[in-house]
Amino acid sequence: MKDKKVINFMDLISIEKKVVVQSNSIVDGVYKITLDEARVINLAISKIKKHDPPGSPVRITHAEFTNTWKIKDNNLKRRLSDIGDKLIQRTIDTISIDKSTGKKIKIRRTWISKIEYNMDNIDQYLEITFSQDVERFIYQLKNNFTMFEIENVSNFTSPYSFRIYAWIYKYINFFSHVKDGLHFTDQIKIDDFKEMMGISNNYEKYKYLKNGVIEKAIKEINNYSDLSVILEEFRIGRSVKQIRFVFVREKNTIFSNEENKPKRARLPSRPKVKVRTHLEGESARRCIDIIEKYEKDIRNYDATMVLPIPDLEKLINYYRILGDKQKVSELSKKLKARRN
Repeated sequence: MKDKKVINFMDLISIEKKVVVQSNSIVDGVYKITLDEARVINLAISKIKKHDPPGSPVRITHAEFTNTWKIKDNNLKRRLSDIGDKLIQRTIDTISIDKSTGKKIKIRRTWISKIEYNMDNIDQYLEITFSQDVERFIYQLKNNFTMFEIENVSNFTSPYSFRIYAWIYKYINFFSHVKDGLHFTDQIKIDDFKEMMGISNNYEKYKYLKNGVIEKAIKEINNYSDLSVILEEFRIGRSVKQIRFVFVREKNTIFSNEENKPKRARLPSRPKVKVRTHLEGESARRCIDIIEKYEKDIRNYDATMVLPIPDLEKLINYYRILGDKQKVSELSKKLKARRN
């Protein structure tokens, strides 16, 4: 618990963006859902307000669903109905350790207790009520939760991308899990990872799990979200037994005050001079000073923030103009690590 940054909901009153806030018990939970079910659950949770009482139903309209997930479906009414029918049968297992015996305890809960459908063709909606056993993990949370903007997952096309993203994001505020600007998750055993994803009986060989689940999710997270992630593998002999994710947050949009957030000064235009001249070098130095000052400012603003990749690329190019091979090599390694 001491590694977790406790955030009080009262500090988030001004937030207007759609934000998914869920207990880490859900993030670490054992469950399997489809892509559309993941979309409904995340959208429903994002609509819960901080003062909503447990048991309050959540309504999702046709327009909200299509706009949030950027999809077109002329048969969405039937699609939402099918999602609801299957979702009410879905369960989630939470894992805890019995303090007296030290044994692992698994508790199975249903996600949804009631679903209401609007059968009218005009104002189509799906209204869900989370079960009493689950609502305490998503209503009026005070601590031990994970929070992210729904916009950062809106382009995901795999339910595993949702699951892995949320699990990685849990570690954003674990101060013991950050070093040199890089965040990292705990190491997790392959069998435990598969159990968490609800695929214990699938992907018998690790290479299929990596290709079919992990790498696809990482690609989507890197392409569409606010995180850049790489996979680390831990072997015993030739077999991968554990993995962990190393990541950086490319932007911090939930808690940042955009008015106070540092902005990079505009870089001067490249002078009309010959290549490898003194004037070209002077221009490169000015640009380096601007970018490195910006990097220092954003780190002072938020210690977890890093230089955006486009600026890092520019910085490498400017040091290349100066002929500083050591800096070029050092920064190129950072760029490669963030892209992989």
